[in-house]
Amino acid sequence: MNDSEKPRSNGFITNSMAYGLALVLIIFASFPWPFQNGSYFLLVIPISLAGLLIDWRKGYILAVFGILGGLAIILAEEILNIPNSTDGLLFSSWLAGCTSFVVVTVIARIIARKNEIQTRLRLQANLDHTTERLEILHKIYRAILENDSPEDIAQAALAQIDDLLPFQRASIVTFDFDANEAKVIAVQSDVQIEPKPGVIFTIQEYGIAPELMAGKIRLVKNAQTLDEAQAPGDVLKSMDVMSFASIPLMVENKLVGALNMAALPESVLTPDHLDMASEIADTIAIAIQDARLQEKIRQSEQQLFGLYQTALAINNQLDISMLVKQVFLQVKQMIDPDAFVFMQVDRDQNTLRILLSAEGKEDDEFEFDGRIPLDESSLSGWVVQEKSALLITNMDSDSLPVKPKHGAKPAKSWLGVPLLADNMAVGVMSIQSYTYNAFNQDDRRLLESLGALVAIAMRNAELFSEMTHQLDHIQALHDIDMAITSNEEIGTVSGKVLDQAISQLEADAATLLVWNPVLNTLNSTARRGFRTSQSTAPFARLDDYITEGLLGRHDILAIPDLMHKNKAVNVPLNEDFQAYFSAPLFAKGEFLGLLEIYHRHPHYPNASWVTFLENLAGQAAIAIHNSNLIQHLQNKNLELSVAYDTTLEGWAKALELRDMETEGHSRRVTDLSTRLAKRLGVPETEIVHLRRGAWLHDIGKIGIPDNILRKPGPLDETEWKIMRRHPELARQFLSSIPYLQQAISVPYSHHEKWDGSGYPLGLKGEEIPLQVRIFSIIDVWDALSSDRPYRKAWTKEKALQYIEEQSGHSFDPNVVLVFLNLCQEEPEIVFGHFSE
Repeated sequence: MNDSEKPRSNGFITNSMAYGLALVLIIFASFPWPFQNGSYFLLVIPISLAGLLIDWRKGYILAVFGILGGLAIILAEEILNIPNSTDGLLFSSWLAGCTSFVVVTVIARIIARKNEIQTRLRLQANLDHTTERLEILHKIYRAILENDSPEDIAQAALAQIDDLLPFQRASIVTFDFDANEAKVIAVQSDVQIEPKPGVIFTIQEYGIAPELMAGKIRLVKNAQTLDEAQAPGDVLKSMDVMSFASIPLMVENKLVGALNMAALPESVLTPDHLDMASEIADTIAIAIQDARLQEKIRQSEQQLFGLYQTALAINNQLDISMLVKQVFLQVKQMIDPDAFVFMQVDRDQNTLRILLSAEGKEDDEFEFDGRIPLDESSLSGWVVQEKSALLITNMDSDSLPVKPKHGAKPAKSWLGVPLLADNMAVGVMSIQSYTYNAFNQDDRRLLESLGALVAIAMRNAELFSEMTHQLDHIQALHDIDMAITSNEEIGTVSGKVLDQAISQLEADAATLLVWNPVLNTLNSTARRGFRTSQSTAPFARLDDYITEGLLGRHDILAIPDLMHKNKAVNVPLNEDFQAYFSAPLFAKGEFLGLLEIYHRHPHYPNASWVTFLENLAGQAAIAIHNSNLIQHLQNKNLELSVAYDTTLEGWAKALELRDMETEGHSRRVTDLSTRLAKRLGVPETEIVHLRRGAWLHDIGKIGIPDNILRKPGPLDETEWKIMRRHPELARQFLSSIPYLQQAISVPYSHHEKWDGSGYPLGLKGEEIPLQVRIFSIIDVWDALSSDRPYRKAWTKEKALQYIEEQSGHSFDPNVVLVFLNLCQEEPEIVFGHFSE
């Protein structure tokens, strides 16, 4: 605390004491003393005592005024010739009191005014001092807002206080006790001298005084008396420093740094300077800590964004080599180590397989399939076995869990994390640096998070590979199912089975043998991968396979290595096969054949491989069994179809005899309608129904009486009504026969006409089914060109002319056009029944 801040007497106290003194003097002077002039000088005594109580300097002044007051009273008595009587004494006493009161009052007012002026001066000085501090703090706050990094904030703060405090060199140093570092982040100096900003000391090298550790200011008035170990690392005697002060930077009662100021002999660091420096140091400490927190937040955001990008990249990457490269690039971006190693655990061989080892820049990366033992003899092996991250800030330490094996350039810092999936280490990822304390706990947590993502991605890649194989197997079996359900030939289905066997089982050759029970042979229906056509016979005696024990079992015969076989299996020569597998084909307990798989290298299959071969053999057996059933069913259907068609043909011939039509009419219209339909592109599945409908086109005439049906002359109106009922009679007769449902349209509608003038429904245009439009032309053509009981056959020219004339009236013009082309291109078919 300085002099301007000490407590002082105020004007109220001074005035009160002066007025009290004046009252005492009036009473004292008014008393009729027996002595005269000398008594007035007794006023000096109380006046002086009263002044001394207030201030010793005021006591002297009041004493002088008291003497002058007494002299004034004596002089007044002589001039006024006041009698020496009781009344005179009273008057003299009264005059003395009044005079003393006036004198003391005047003196008190003078003293109060002086105190008021001094108080105002002190207040103005304090206000100026506070304003100056606030201006400096405002500039520092503004500098803090304009800068982001702790270094920029510290340097801006020193620049602002350079003109305020008397120092020749000032610096701000931050302390990191975890990393054992004292870092100079800002320097303000009149001369260029080390250390400059960015220099890092160890805590021991820098030397932190006990006062600073306790959060107190350390002031050294004569730095020349200190040895080097007692001075901070950035205060040098070469500057001829006389005094220096270290002000602690405290955040939450924790020492985070120091503001150091060094002064030359002509400068003095006063307590007031230290107070101001302490206040500024508090502001700088908070600002630096806030900047560090902001920087840490930004780093965390960048790391989280990096992890997010990594997750997106590797979760969509199912190629392990590409996955490792992407991880390496992310680590370079987020941590930027000097070296990076990625290893995968191979528990079958009890090794760590090095998938990628990179050193330096991205262009220096290199990959190789090196291996190291999977044990605790290496740092990576220790990480895998312990399933725990390992952070080493000093590789020279004697407390390491494993003695590291240094390469060409020894690492000083090392960080490794296990890649854990389902609580099992599937790999290890490590980074190295050639400097001490290169990595911290934040880097460890970041690498662990990244490792968790990588482990999941690696596991996903493995699951994806397994799932892909399973889907391929399912798709392969589905393709074979489709071939089977499509009723493809056994040779086609067998070829698809072998294609899938070569692809999914990674076989070099395969063949499918089907048993012929009649010849007692195994016939090769399909074969793939053989170098020569003579490698296997087209068929083999079943007895040969029985002798070799291939048919006496329902399970797969597997010989992974023919060089060490214990069975006499004859394999094709000149093919270099080294592995053989045979799967018997059974369906409903019936032996149907063999599926044989060959490899030109030893092959030890896993359970998935064997399962797929079993499924494939099952599909092949189903295909053979289905083919046999279809062949049998086709034979039966063919026999039944022939029987149906023979029956229909018999009906048609019976109708011709009853209707007295020309022999062969039904056969001719059926054959010619079929040819015309093919020219119009009618599918074969519909032509068969057209053929059956053509055979039965007049089946309805069964219900027409013979006297009308066989009348030699023209029919009258009543007879025509009866005759025109035969399409409806045909529909009624055939509708109860499912086999002929799609053939009814021809017998029912073959008298409909293109212009709608036909019967029985009066259909018009394309309302008439296409097969009916085809047949109606052929039926009329054959009727005109054949003899009937009531007329002779027309000539082919007249008949063709009639067909052309009826185009667009009775017949479909397009069908007529195709028919005329048929007449030109195949006249022997169309005009074959004409008698020239």
